[in-house]
Amino acid sequence: MDVVVQMPSGVRMRFATTSTTIEVEVMLTHLRQLPHDLRPAIFDLVVDGELISHREAIVGHLFTLVGGSDDDITFEAGDPTRIFSMG
Repeated sequence: MDVVVQMPSGVRMRFATTSTTIEVEVMLTHLRQLPHDLRPAIFDLVVDGELISHREAIVGHLFTLVGGSDDDITFEAGDPTRIFSMG
């Protein structure tokens, strides 16, 4: 449970810029409890109140809970992923 409570949820980045290019790269950590499927992280890019892009990602670190004890957790290291690259 300690892993879960450290994971952010509903994070919002807000900034003003005159740039014509936006790139967002993230390092995700997912938690999957078998036998359920892995749920993707969801990202929305909103510019001036308009939804520009919606992305889902399952790339990143993965903790898998196989049973009910601490010994039933596996970990697979993952890589960062670029969610948005627009310009």
